[in-house]
Amino acid sequence: MSTQHPLPRRTATTLALLLASAAPLAAQADARGDSLYKAAAENDTATVRRLLAAGVDPNHQLRTNGRTPLIGTAVWGQTAAARLLLAAGARPELTDRDGRTARAWAEQTLNEGVAQLLRGAAGNAVRKEPAPAPAPAAPAPAPVGGPAMPQRGATPRDGQWRGTIAGITTGGGQTVAFRVVGGRIVDTDFLVDYHCAPGYAYRERARWGFRESIPVIEGAFARLEKAPNTDLEVAGRFPTATTAEGTFLEEDTSGCTTRRARWTAVRVGR
Repeated sequence: MSTQHPLPRRTATTLALLLASAAPLAAQADARGDSLYKAAAENDTATVRRLLAAGVDPNHQLRTNGRTPLIGTAVWGQTAAARLLLAAGARPELTDRDGRTARAWAEQTLNEGVAQLLRGAAGNAVRKEPAPAPAPAAPAPAPVGGPAMPQRGATPRDGQWRGTIAGITTGGGQTVAFRVVGGRIVDTDFLVDYHCAPGYAYRERARWGFRESIPVIEGAFARLEKAPNTDLEVAGRFPTATTAEGTFLEEDTSGCTTRRARWTAVRVGR
């Protein structure tokens, strides 16, 4: 029969003090890691550099959803912050609690700059040597004050158009509607849910539209409209005379956004 020997009083006291001091240290590390996540999601590169220099873990994961600072940059398209994190040892293969990596998030939210950066990081990890920088693509012509014009398409038929928007929420119900009249898009109506960085809590359902008509040039269109406290951006093309596709983005000065979302539509009648 074995006999259990209690710890000497001095040893037990020391152990208790160590355990008591570990809890606030862990809480402090969590708070600093959460601050790095927030700074990365908001592209606050000065704060990202300061926290990394202070030894904050670039692979810290939020307790709420398991997202890392690198995932935060992917969700919000913050390429500069993503570069800093990768240089500090951020691991692109880490997943959040839904099993999604930073690259998966960047591709879902159409943040191509971060997605390309992460694809390059994955390639470098396999080759163990820097990959050659891709040749810059020739920029598409852009209308004054607006986003880049997509590639040309077909001449759309006049009438009512309706479709759906993807990439904002997983719940569905995001819709787009507009009319085409004489080569111009009018009566735009984007019904969306939008949310605020960096907590990703959906704030409310809203309708957005452009005050002026949008010209269709060689089957494509783009418009950036700056309203008080809000920016609206839409771009798209008509692959055929009765189908359309494009992207939509809403941002306001409070930091709330729809993220860049992809939409498709078809002509439904006159």
